[in-house]
Amino acid sequence: MLDQMTVVGSRRIGGSDIESPVPVDVISMQEVAERSAQFDLAQSLQFVVPSFNSTRQTGADGADLVDGASLRNLGSDQTLVLINGKRRHTTSLVNLFGARNRGNTGTDLNTIPVLAIDRVEILRDGASAQYGSDAIAGVMNIAMKRDKGCETVLGYGEYTEGDGENQLYSGYCGIEMGDGGIFSVTAEYGNRDRSDRSEPDDNPRTIGDSAVESGTLYINSEIPVTDTADIYFTAGIQNRRASSGAFARDGVDDVPSRNSLAMYPDGFVPFINGDLEDRYATVGGRWLVGEWNADLSTTYGYNEMYYDISNTLNASIANFELLNQRPAVSNTAFDAGGFSFRQSTTNLDFTRYFDDLWGGTNIAFGGEYRDENYEIVGEAGLLHRCRWPRRRQCRQPGLPGFPAWR
Repeated sequence: MLDQMTVVGSRRIGGSDIESPVPVDVISMQEVAERSAQFDLAQSLQFVVPSFNSTRQTGADGADLVDGASLRNLGSDQTLVLINGKRRHTTSLVNLFGARNRGNTGTDLNTIPVLAIDRVEILRDGASAQYGSDAIAGVMNIAMKRDKGCETVLGYGEYTEGDGENQLYSGYCGIEMGDGGIFSVTAEYGNRDRSDRSEPDDNPRTIGDSAVESGTLYINSEIPVTDTADIYFTAGIQNRRASSGAFARDGVDDVPSRNSLAMYPDGFVPFINGDLEDRYATVGGRWLVGEWNADLSTTYGYNEMYYDISNTLNASIANFELLNQRPAVSNTAFDAGGFSFRQSTTNLDFTRYFDDLWGGTNIAFGGEYRDENYEIVGEAGLLHRCRWPRRRQCRQPGLPGFPAWR
């Protein structure tokens, strides 16, 4: 009886990691979820998986809001991520400026709750010949949990400097359906405050972790229909509000370019805030056709990010006011537009293992149809709306750049 089952590295049904000719790590996430000092998936893997890197950035605009992850120090879009063996969509963010993975789009692993995961299988070798050009660095398969029963994880932490307070509330429940089937639900809420390690203390710039608030819901099910067929369904949704500090503007009055002493006599830090929405769903079925294993599935993924900028100014407006003999002031919050990415994939695969063919041979074939769409939304202007949780926002004094919800 096999203790572990791997998907990456082979199309053979029933292959284990010890039989794989390439390096495959199988990471059980149960202990990581219960004991790790890290609350998100990317940072948890950072400390347990060789050649895996995930770096929180600061001063890199939108890249501060999404933690990029990669294998073997290659670009984040060169690592293929699967969920239960099915392709996971990438983010809509293209990393720019001084960001790590500049020019890349990667997969946002932090949209998946750690408590919902049974294990992570990582092929730490190039697999582009088998999986495609987005698997040059390797392949990660995230196998979702299929346990019966319920469990919860509560987490709290902060830095010794007294900032970066981090809270986690996560719960999982799985119930049996049919003969050996499972239907599981995982809900998670996380809230992390920003940290600041800038020097000296009166420096208006902030250098440290971004502030992040997120709510996530994941469903995973597999239900037998007959002795030789089952259906499966996986779906996830996350809404996230994140905020990071941009480069600071000092107290020099140099309207129309950077600052107005009438607004920020001591200088200011613009805050780049992002509303992120991520959606994922896979539905499919497996059955036997003679002695062949057949698998038909459809996967849909959607990711969007919309920006608003707060604790800032519009130098053109401030300069216009100044030229008209009025104080050089402008609005302090603006809608900066955003972008979205949608991907839908349909697969039909067949596989069969022949014991007596050349000492044992696996034959697999199939087809895939994929449709992708990328959209840029330029809605720059005064901040006039709030997305998640679709309510008007109220900015609290003393907390620039990170609104409270009402």
